[in-house]
Amino acid sequence: MSWLPRINLTPQQIFNIDGVTTDRPLDEEGYTKDFVDSSSDVASAVFASEPVPESDHVEEASMLQECNTLKAGESQHAPTDPRNSWAKIRAIHREAFAEFLATGVAVLMGLSGTLTVSLSSDSPVHYGTYETSCWSWGFAWMFGIYLGGGVSGAHMNPAISISLSLFRGFPWSRCAIYIAAQVLSGLAAGGLAYGLFADSLHHIDPELESVSASFFSTPQPWVSRESAILNQVVASAIMSMAVLSLGDDRNNPPAYGMSAFILGLLVTTLKLTLGYNVGAALNPASDFGPRVIAYAIGHRDQNTFGTHWWYQGPWLGTLAGAILGCIIYDGLIFVGDESPINRQMHGSLQRWLRKLFRLPKNTGNKGGEDEEEA
Repeated sequence: MSWLPRINLTPQQIFNIDGVTTDRPLDEEGYTKDFVDSSSDVASAVFASEPVPESDHVEEASMLQECNTLKAGESQHAPTDPRNSWAKIRAIHREAFAEFLATGVAVLMGLSGTLTVSLSSDSPVHYGTYETSCWSWGFAWMFGIYLGGGVSGAHMNPAISISLSLFRGFPWSRCAIYIAAQVLSGLAAGGLAYGLFADSLHHIDPELESVSASFFSTPQPWVSRESAILNQVVASAIMSMAVLSLGDDRNNPPAYGMSAFILGLLVTTLKLTLGYNVGAALNPASDFGPRVIAYAIGHRDQNTFGTHWWYQGPWLGTLAGAILGCIIYDGLIFVGDESPINRQMHGSLQRWLRKLFRLPKNTGNKGGEDEEEA
């Protein structure tokens, strides 16, 4: 490999090669002390034996700066940007739009499957059974993840977004935006589903009494509130553990593009196995939005907002289950330092826990913590 000396410039010259800016010292004769490979972009330049005039330095530095700016992608568009105003807005809020679209399509398809089964249950021709509804939600969730997963990650669930912020460092500002998009998307999907099935719904149930549970989760009349909430906690914990395991490179992640298919099967399985008691509201957004729409169109029975279940189960129970699932997975499986489970606790918290559980002192403390008081 041939080596060529760097261009002979004054000591004030800032060198920029392949996007890396350096200030190289010169030797006594005005030459740089290091060398560059002739295969680099500067190797094709003309190497001078005399110092370059100052005006040439300024011109050359300006050209280098312009080239590096274009190369680094700081100016991706020409001064006359052909994009319209909507394209510019979309570029800023692309993740929020993807989350809205993915959640909305999934909730619409899943809710439509449930309404189809419920409205046809007393008809001469049955359009499926409870298992049909479960498969509808699973495939709908799979399609939603494929639709927006490459842009936003397709959380599609406030409990998942909050869990990822707590245990994987997902920014809280983006978490708030995601939750807002998910809730609004659930409202839009519930309204569109009602528009599609309004004629059939009012024909089958003119008093709006028998099919209200198709829009949201409702515990069976004989199921206690504690048991219903426990169902939500357990189902949501399994869901969050599955989400973390699919994103854990140190475990056994699936092949590229298979996570959506696996999560779709998981949703179907959870509704088949844990959906009998309460309907398995695994997602606060998919429960709250259609519930509001059901109330708006006339479903004013106790199941809608007449009890405290609407927030105790789909919201608090689901969120508690998601956090519990993350604690279990990170405590038993995950080894990365992104999780607070694997990071050292603050000194005061650690001392408080040792006093609370009467644990011995940590004699090997090297983290700069204060020694525990006797």
